[in-house]
Amino acid sequence: MKMIKGKRILVLGCSGSGKSTFSHQLRNVTGFPLVYLDNLWWRPDRTHISREEFDCELSRILSKPEWIIDGDYSRTYEVRIRACDTVIFLDYDEEVCMRGIADRVGKVRPDIPWTEQILDPELVKQVQDYRENNRPALFALMKQYKDKQWIIFTTRAQASQWLEYQNNRDYIPELEILGKNRFENYTKTRIACRAVIVQEGKILLSRETKEDLWMIPGGGLEEGETPEECCIRETEEETGIVVKPLRRYLTIREYYEEYCYVSHYYECKVVSDGKIHLTEAEIKAGLRPEWLPLTEAREIFSTHQDYAETEEMRRGLYLREYIALNEWINQRYNKPAE
Repeated sequence: MKMIKGKRILVLGCSGSGKSTFSHQLRNVTGFPLVYLDNLWWRPDRTHISREEFDCELSRILSKPEWIIDGDYSRTYEVRIRACDTVIFLDYDEEVCMRGIADRVGKVRPDIPWTEQILDPELVKQVQDYRENNRPALFALMKQYKDKQWIIFTTRAQASQWLEYQNNRDYIPELEILGKNRFENYTKTRIACRAVIVQEGKILLSRETKEDLWMIPGGGLEEGETPEECCIRETEEETGIVVKPLRRYLTIREYYEEYCYVSHYYECKVVSDGKIHLTEAEIKAGLRPEWLPLTEAREIFSTHQDYAETEEMRRGLYLREYIALNEWINQRYNKPAE
């Protein structure tokens, strides 16, 4: 069974094939940002933006390093295929797609800005014509772009089995946070490694007492150092505890001004006591380790939006840690964090 190649994925197929449901599930597996082209093209009043506006926004999306794009939009097949790593084509029979468009009438959907109350005759016509018009064009492009990964499903069962297989792999999600002050393109990258240490329902955090600023222990990767070595060193320097990284479970990319800040999160266990070694800046900030109940830590980090207009740095830091902590809870207990 094929693995996902790259981080730019197209999901194509006839209306009613279940592209949006599949894409949503794929996003949950990969953590890649999901774009619904129908939400880009249509307005809630059923008018749409101009082709020029659509193409401009699509070009901006395609330039990003990671995405899942859901939507057929045959006019833009080639430009999207050129930019992607993997094309997933839901090549289902007309009967399956007809049932799909009928079943979604009256249902609220995340992929379109209104709720269909009746079965649209134009949509029925599109489904009837798809295998004659759109499908041959896709197969022609598949021959032309052999360097791309093409994954084709002919039944819903195949697609579901493939998703289940991807979900059961040791996949490490990668998420991103976009700062309000980010530049169009980043030119500098900084990598950090952070340790999630939980014992008896409490998590070890670093706290800057001068500003009452909380964070998950960790810091910058030094030259010649592995991410695991960085995690061990930074944690000991900040907290005085020696840890063993058990697994990397999440990567978060943050974009501020010209920087891309990459944080690798590791689930760790305590090995022994070590020695705290703080920088002058950390000493002035009053940095010290503190154990907090998981619920209290989540509550602190959940306040990230309170700082949206006043402290962009704290907002971004707390949002990052809130995401990381929730992801750990989700993976650890195999259920979404409430």
